[in-house]
Amino acid sequence: MKDSSSPRPLGPLRTIALAAAVLVAGACSPPAPQDEPGPAASGEPASSADAGESSSRVTSLNADFTTQAQLVEGLTAAVRNVERTTDDRGAPSLAFDLTLTNATGQPFDATGVAVFVFHGPDSKEALPAILESDESGYGTLAHFDAPIPDGQEATVTYGFDVYPDHEQVLIEIAPEGSEALYFSGTVPA
Repeated sequence: MKDSSSPRPLGPLRTIALAAAVLVAGACSPPAPQDEPGPAASGEPASSADAGESSSRVTSLNADFTTQAQLVEGLTAAVRNVERTTDDRGAPSLAFDLTLTNATGQPFDATGVAVFVFHGPDSKEALPAILESDESGYGTLAHFDAPIPDGQEATVTYGFDVYPDHEQVLIEIAPEGSEALYFSGTVPA
């Protein structure tokens, strides 16, 4: 008879299932408080309170939604064409174009840029939305999928589930390994 108190070795499927469970549990947990804003280093969104602590990294969205700011040295982020829309299921969403312009002197790996949106009086984190799907019903969440060569720009249209009556939004742009940049403003209902 085997001793049941000794741990069994984990097979590959069990290891994958355990890792997935840990990731899901971590994604459902609120982010731990941080002394320094910098969610990009951890891949976790910051709270809007973190953005307030780093007010020099918060840029107000202008009325025509053509706002830009320096993300890191030589890299500009621009939020444009902010509008209310619906996602691929017809749910109310907020869409905007994020353009990254690279003048760093080298390629910029945009695949490590995370984007988050907070909305409403309680700064609720918005879920990413799929804005379009193909005829078979499949769609993908927006993301930068390649490095941006020096001297070039790339634009991605993001969608987030934002309640129609929530006008105040905070958009977080978090490049991996760098401090996040925030765009804050009012989006008419």
